[in-house]
Amino acid sequence: MKYIKLFFVLIVSNHLLSQKTPFTFQQFIEQKEGAISMPFALKNNKKNKKYLQDFGIRLKHETQNYLFCHGDADLFYNAQAHGEINEVYFHISRPKLLSDSALIHHKGDLVHSGLGGLDTSYTGKGVVIGIVDQGIDYNHPDFQNPDGSTRVIRYWDHTVNDSNHPNYYTLYEKGIVWDSSAINHGTCTSLEVSSAHGSTVSGMAASNGLANGTNKGFAPEADLIVVESDFGQDVYNWKLSIADACDYIFKVADSLNKPAVINLSLGDYYGTHDATDPAAELINDLLDEKEGRIVVSAAGNSGDYGPYHVGVDVSNDTSFVWSTPNPSPTIVNNVSDVVIFDFVVDSAQAEFNFAISACNPNSDFERSGATPFLPFSTGFVSGIPELANIENENGDLIAVAFIYRETFGSNIIGQIAVTGPGFTSIDSAGYIFGFETFGSGHYDLWGGSFSGRSNFITELPDSSSLPEIVYYNIPDTLQTIVDSWNCSDKVISVGNLRNRMGHIDLNGNTYNASPGIAVGELYSASSIGPSRTGVQKPDITASGDISLGSGPFSWLNNPANASLIDQGGFHIRNGGTSMASPVVAGIAALYLQKCPGASYEDFKTDLITNSDIDMFTGNVPNFAYGYGKANALLTLLAKHEPVFIDGPDGICPGELATYSFDSDLTPMSIVWSNGSSSPSITTAIPGNYQVTLQDELGCTSRSAIQPLLSFSNPSVNAGSDQLICPNSPLTLAATGTATTYQWNNGVIQNQPFVPFAGSYTVVGFNDDGCTASDTMNIELLSTIPVEYIENTVEVGINQTAFNVSSGSPLGGIYTGPGIIGTSFHPGLAGIGSHEVVYSLTDGNGCLSTDTSVITVYEDAGVFGISESTIHIGPNPFRKDIQVRISIPIELSIYDLKGKLVYHTQILQSKHIDLQKLEPGLYKLFVKQINGEQRRFMKLIKQN
Repeated sequence: MKYIKLFFVLIVSNHLLSQKTPFTFQQFIEQKEGAISMPFALKNNKKNKKYLQDFGIRLKHETQNYLFCHGDADLFYNAQAHGEINEVYFHISRPKLLSDSALIHHKGDLVHSGLGGLDTSYTGKGVVIGIVDQGIDYNHPDFQNPDGSTRVIRYWDHTVNDSNHPNYYTLYEKGIVWDSSAINHGTCTSLEVSSAHGSTVSGMAASNGLANGTNKGFAPEADLIVVESDFGQDVYNWKLSIADACDYIFKVADSLNKPAVINLSLGDYYGTHDATDPAAELINDLLDEKEGRIVVSAAGNSGDYGPYHVGVDVSNDTSFVWSTPNPSPTIVNNVSDVVIFDFVVDSAQAEFNFAISACNPNSDFERSGATPFLPFSTGFVSGIPELANIENENGDLIAVAFIYRETFGSNIIGQIAVTGPGFTSIDSAGYIFGFETFGSGHYDLWGGSFSGRSNFITELPDSSSLPEIVYYNIPDTLQTIVDSWNCSDKVISVGNLRNRMGHIDLNGNTYNASPGIAVGELYSASSIGPSRTGVQKPDITASGDISLGSGPFSWLNNPANASLIDQGGFHIRNGGTSMASPVVAGIAALYLQKCPGASYEDFKTDLITNSDIDMFTGNVPNFAYGYGKANALLTLLAKHEPVFIDGPDGICPGELATYSFDSDLTPMSIVWSNGSSSPSITTAIPGNYQVTLQDELGCTSRSAIQPLLSFSNPSVNAGSDQLICPNSPLTLAATGTATTYQWNNGVIQNQPFVPFAGSYTVVGFNDDGCTASDTMNIELLSTIPVEYIENTVEVGINQTAFNVSSGSPLGGIYTGPGIIGTSFHPGLAGIGSHEVVYSLTDGNGCLSTDTSVITVYEDAGVFGISESTIHIGPNPFRKDIQVRISIPIELSIYDLKGKLVYHTQILQSKHIDLQKLEPGLYKLFVKQINGEQRRFMKLIKQN
């Protein structure tokens, strides 16, 4: 492409416009001195590819639409002139360069500390940050490791192009390259000295704060690759060198098996604004090539340069916009008092006609002359300038219209200049010049005296004095972002917020920011989107205005710069989107540390969907704040799934602990701190355990450290063995360091019970769940056998007392209801069955007993049951008895000791099977159900 554009990064120096500059590829060839080898891009077609092969020109890159190479300018110019190649990209650029509190504004401090819900500290470790800028002063402590070695692993200097230099980079046929070894040994001769831009930008992204302990960037442990771009006055096809820089950085990162983020705090306000140029296409391809790659770009600083853009939907009514000659030197060979602006038109929207007119505001805006209306999309030779005179009605020359159109991809691009003859100043004072159109389609124009172009007119007459003014196309402040990669939906474009209101400089004076813009508010110069094709830009905003970044010692040691240097003497005040962009680049490095396999698209999605929105941003997205303000913490949390370890806090001696994890993350990798990769682990080794999970993007989430303590068993003493009398109550009380004790055999600690002979085991538990046990034995003393069989088992309540039968052996005592001494008193005992116990204490103090039952019945005043009411037989019996009744009864049978051996209710006559009873004498008791009638009888069972 031969279209001539001014490359303009975010700080302009007027002295750059003081020298004569070529305006076309042809002029460049005519004016250059000697042979120049430079980067080129050609349209990707068979013809161009064959030419490169035939002449042995190495193909550096190939994208869908472009071939990238390096070669002699004369060779490519002549080849195009003779039709051997076509659509050669030629671009003249005049490149100049477009953290402290920002770390807090965007929650980077929380990410560094591993707070806010994160699992660990993230500092950019293991990630490469590429800085394409004006270089870096790697001697600054902020860019050194604690041991004094450099953090800059590569330094590619584009400003030195001596092919005989031992470090000349032949792969890209540009610059010299150094590695960290050269820097550490002091043999690297490249260093930022001409400005402080590269070092301050690098500091915002990655300073480790070693200089003063406070001014830390967002990725303080990232590795740095620095590309020092060539910012000479006129650099040809400069954007291609930036694409090469990106390719180089990603290749080095790949060789180290590390993800990489590139910061581009530079750009060009003029171009297609649709990311279809060769550099943008190559950068897009690099991002699509693999995961773990992110590019972040400064949006631009032309937001307060006024309305220098015009975007128009063309209709059949003739509409127009005016531009006024620029009194300062312009990009038209540095000539003043000329009109110059750029245009871009989609070829599918170019069905309109245009003319260049002259108008005199001093004569009621009279249209004094114009070129003929020409079809915009036809009738021109791509890349060949056209000249048309603008004359008044008398044929006098007012000015000459220079029209440069070129088909570039799907667009028609170019410039329109209005000058005097031979690109001189316009001699017709007071005129303004219009761009007039009618038909259908759409066009975009960019002017702006700040860039060596001319301004569009915004102060207009009213329609009463000039009715045609209703067809005037009002300039706007949209699409003031920088061009090329910055317009790609794959590159993160960053707007600029005010970072702080001031600081104390090296002289001890307080620098105060201009009022009117609060901390966190968009700085007025921050460029406005969208892209020409409507892509949302900027994507995000970050704190850049009035920031303190790591400064090169060439600046820090110059007393003239004291008012720009922070009071600590290591950091320089800088601002603009140049300083906002590395904030987001640093956040991207933190993100890639957590998710090294994430893509630019993953990062963009998590960045813009987790932004901060406040009263300044308003509704988002918009073309000033994008999707809001970057939030490092929330961006990383979007890819963070908490991990919890399930398992014990400790193990008892001889036991094993099993740990598993719980998380919503679907792990592709599981790594326990003991090296295991299983979903769970079992161990007997005390220590600290942690599990680290990775998903398919390599996003890492870690559990908290789970200490596995070594617990101790309690001491347990069951007590002494016991020798006791049978049926004697006993209380067992284990002692020791346990908190609870559990006995076997149903025994409860400290509760009395009547034991059996045998072993009794107690288990003690402490608060850690560890156990110990002990056993004690209980033996029962032998006792004297005692027998007591009462001969009188039934007695009427009105009968006299009688002596109970003798127990054996003699010498015992009787107890029970109605017992006085050795006699039983029915009236004292009362009606019912009563147990009489015979007890005998032996020499060991053990008590032996036997029991009989005496039944007291009512023998007066209660009618007994007659034989006619109940009959029981046979008596004696062998197997069963027959009970015939006329009333319902309860029937009970007792042995001679008074023990109940059979009981039933009988509602009607029946046989009762008594085979299980032993042969002998029994007492049978019958009672009327719900009545008072009773009957007693002896019952004999025979063999």
